[in-house]
Amino acid sequence: TDLGRKPKPQYNDEGKRQRVSEEGRPSQSKRREIP
Repeated sequence: TDLGRKPKPQYNDEGKRQRVSEEGRPSQSKRREIP
């Protein structure tokens, strides 16, 4: 994963990222809503 790009707190959200895949949307879109 691109740990160098985004802060670690967002990586705690692995579960959210997986849910995004189920929705068929890019994970980056959801990642912005997390913070």
